[in-house]
Amino acid sequence: FEDHKLLFSFLITAQINRNKEHAAYVKKDFLSPSEWNFFLHGLEAAKGVLEEDVDNLPAGPPSFPAIAFKKLQVLEKLMYKEGVPAFEGLTEEMTINDSWRSFAESDSIVKDALPGTREARLTKFQRLLLVKAFREDLLHLAVRRFVGEELGENYTVSPNFDLAGCFQDSHKMTPLIFI
Repeated sequence: FEDHKLLFSFLITAQINRNKEHAAYVKKDFLSPSEWNFFLHGLEAAKGVLEEDVDNLPAGPPSFPAIAFKKLQVLEKLMYKEGVPAFEGLTEEMTINDSWRSFAESDSIVKDALPGTREARLTKFQRLLLVKAFREDLLHLAVRRFVGEELGENYTVSPNFDLAGCFQDSHKMTPLIFI
């Protein structure tokens, strides 16, 4: 149930942010179609959008997993094509700055500050995309943090169970159902 609640909260948050008017109304960052497409499809998001074949992208530094570096290259190119400058020069920066390797290998990647000046340049969802590219095994933690920052922590935790309160809210014609 907890996983479903988090998924539902995430989808609500993403849907709000994917609409420019709704995102502006609640004073949140707009989530572009390319960002959402990359979140859903990863490398496959490039097919039919980028002219380059994903398999022919140049290899990254040996310290990074090849698939993670390709994902970041695709992300950078997709965002550049859409006119979103947040990821511009990211892969080049990663080949120069060794602190990116430490960041990518960290088990606390969700909480760690991004190397260089990237922290200030990325939205919360764009940071989530970095976690997806580097460490998909920690994506659920990043999604929990994203929902907590965007909607509030009460959307990421379950309320305490109160049997007495449930009984008082019930009526002989209203059954109590526990899941």
